[in-house]
Amino acid sequence: MAADGGVQRHVFNTPQIDLGVEIRGRLRYLYEVKSSADSHAIYTGTGQLMLHSLEGTDVTKTLVLPKDQLPPGMRNRLAGLGIDVLEYRIKGGRVAFLA
Repeated sequence: MAADGGVQRHVFNTPQIDLGVEIRGRLRYLYEVKSSADSHAIYTGTGQLMLHSLEGTDVTKTLVLPKDQLPPGMRNRLAGLGIDVLEYRIKGGRVAFLA
């Protein structure tokens, strides 16, 4: 664990979790990255985020998806489950995250 300003943070990934962040020993952030936003990817990512966030009630869950591939209305459905969406674009071999 690394200390930053007195707060202990641990950033990790596992075969099941793309990116997780623990703060003071508690899971606080989960990110699941998908290479497409088809139904299978969305359902799989949603399930992974929900299952792995059961450790705590204050885990921020984020599904990371390619830009402009999310089906209409899906962002609101995910928000209803407490899942944020972060979109990315790959251009010229570089990844750009879009707000």
